Amino acid sequence: MDEPTFSLGLDFGTSAVRALFVNTATGEEIASASSAYASGEHGVLLDPGDRDVARQHPGDHLASLAEAIDAARVAASQHADFAIDRVIGIRVAT
Repeated sequence: MDEPTFSLGLDFGTSAVRALFVNTATGEEIASASSAYASGEHGVLLDPGDRDVARQHPGDHLASLAEAIDAARVAASQHADFAIDRVIGIRVAT
């Protein structure tokens, strides 16, 4: 029997990055985690000079990405069939 394979889904939202490992054959969610952006208010930096301007810090995306993936990987490692070298795809949504 073939070993199961997994996909990593990443969602960059307004205030956090979410990571999700899924079994590619069954669609079963193996583990998920999220990490909030550190800067601003809920990840959003407002411009005090222009109330119509809001930004995010690009470094927050990278730091939160690493935290979310690591936390999801640790949780997924509790699943008997999961192994990080069996991840065959990554999906990113922004």
